[in-house]
Amino acid sequence: MRWPALGAATLVWVSASTAWAHGAGVTGYSQAGCQGCHGGGAAPTVVLAGPTQVPEGSTAAYTLTISGGVGGGAGLDVSCDGGVLDLATGDGPAEKMAAGEITNSSVGPMTGTSITYTFHVTAGIGSGFTLYAAGLSGSSQGASADAETQLFVQISHSADAGTLHIAQASAANPNPVLGTTALLSVQGTDSSGAAVSCVWSTRVAPDGGSVSFLNANTCTPTATFTAAGTYVLTAALGSTGGTTTSAVTVTVIPTLAALDLSQNPAQLQPGATVGLTARGLDQFGRSLTAVNATWTATGDGTVDSTGQFTAGNQEGTATLTATSATLVQSDVITISRSAPAVSNALGPGNGCFAQGGCAAAGGGLSPALLLLAWLGVASKRGDSKGERTTAVAETDDASAT
Repeated sequence: MRWPALGAATLVWVSASTAWAHGAGVTGYSQAGCQGCHGGGAAPTVVLAGPTQVPEGSTAAYTLTISGGVGGGAGLDVSCDGGVLDLATGDGPAEKMAAGEITNSSVGPMTGTSITYTFHVTAGIGSGFTLYAAGLSGSSQGASADAETQLFVQISHSADAGTLHIAQASAANPNPVLGTTALLSVQGTDSSGAAVSCVWSTRVAPDGGSVSFLNANTCTPTATFTAAGTYVLTAALGSTGGTTTSAVTVTVIPTLAALDLSQNPAQLQPGATVGLTARGLDQFGRSLTAVNATWTATGDGTVDSTGQFTAGNQEGTATLTATSATLVQSDVITISRSAPAVSNALGPGNGCFAQGGCAAAGGGLSPALLLLAWLGVASKRGDSKGERTTAVAETDDASAT
C-alpha cells in the first residue's frame, strides 16, 4: 500500500509492504504548508521551542516537536529569515540541510505519539529573526496531514561605544560676574545615544579665591565664588564613547556692595573737627578704595559738604550717615571731654582722614608729635604778633641772605 505522492517537492513518503520509501524530505514548505498534497488525517500539533532573545552572532539550540495527528512517521521543513540554520550533532531523528533549510533525511519514527527534532541557529546582525516550521504526521495506510508554526527571536547587541562630541562648550551666565554666583552649562552628545556625564572642577583661581559647586556632578551646576578675579572652570565629560573636557574663563568683578565707616573715630572732644571718610566694600566684604559720599549729621555736631564734621561744644552723641548711590550707612560718634586725641584732629580742612587717615597716609604720629605739629602751625599763624619759632627765624634769615 502506498501513500499518495504528488511530486518530489512534498513532505511524503511511500510504503512498499512494511518499508518506507521516498521519505527524504522536501524544502520550501515551512510557511505555506503541504495541505495541497497531503490529507486524509488529523493534523498534528507542532511546537518550536528555544530562547526568544539571543546575542548578536551567537548560536542557540532550538527544537521542533511534532505530536498527535495520524501518527506513525514524521517529517519537517524549517527555515529562518534572519539567521543561519545548522544541524545539531548527536543522536536524534535524521535531518539534513537543503537549500539553506532543514528537512528530514528519512522518515522520522514517532515514539508513542510524538517526535522531536533539534537544530541550531546562529543570529545575524539585525533586530531579530523568525523561525518557520512545518511538521508532517502520516501513517503507512496513506493518511497524512501537516501543521505550521513560527517563533520570533530578538537579537541583542553589545553597547555601541559611539563617539563623544561637545555639542555646547562650557559657559557661565552671567559672565562677567558682578555678584557671587553664576550658572554653568555644558552639553555633550554620544553618537550611540549613550548618556553623557559631567563633573566640574576649578583649574585656576585668584589668590584667596575659591569656588564651590552646587550639583557639581551635573552639566548645569551653580558656581559660588569667594573673591573677585579670574577663574578657569573645567567640565569633564564622559560616556561609552570616551572622555573629553571643556573649560570656561569666568571674570568676577569687584562690585560696590556696602559702605564701611569704621575708619572714622568713635569719640571726639567737644568742638573737634575731623574729615570723615567712607570706604567701599565689595560683594565679598573686602575693602575697596574710598568712595564719594554725601554726609548728614544729627545730634551734637554738624558736617559740611566736604565731609568735615565738627563736634558740638557739649558732650553727647552725633549720628553720621553716608550715602553713595543706593547705599546708606550710619555710625555714631560720642562727644566727650575725656575722648583721646585722634590722628586727624588737626583742625578744619586738614584733609588727612579723607586720604585714609594720618597713619595710613604715612604719618603714624604720636599725640605728642601731633601737639608739636599743631604748635608749629600756631606759631606761624602768630607771625603778625612777632611770635616766631627758631626754625621760622632761621628760614627768614636764610631768605634775607
